[in-house]
Amino acid sequence: VSFTFVVFSLCGSREKATGFIIQVDGKNHSSYSFSSLKNNDIIEVHTEFGYNKFLYKNNSITCIDTDCKDKIELKSGSISKVNQVLVCIPHRLTVQIVGKNNIDVISY
Repeated sequence: VSFTFVVFSLCGSREKATGFIIQVDGKNHSSYSFSSLKNNDIIEVHTEFGYNKFLYKNNSITCIDTDCKDKIELKSGSISKVNQVLVCIPHRLTVQIVGKNNIDVISY
């Protein structure tokens, strides 16, 4: 039983990612469907807390520019799997990949 739990935990959700949601200060800011975007589309987010720029490419999101001091999200790389998150703490911003049902393997 333990082995099965570990395998499913490591494999994560097999659900196909369909888009992403941007939240600022815990509230939905915007959402995007991968089907409505083209490769190399740029998404810019300007809020009272700061500025972030994201690149969409091959159903993944990467932070490519920000005006926060630490710039940690620039080093985070791309996210593409359901429930993966990019976070910019100074800007109170999160970007989360979502799928059709958005149910992870543990909830299932």
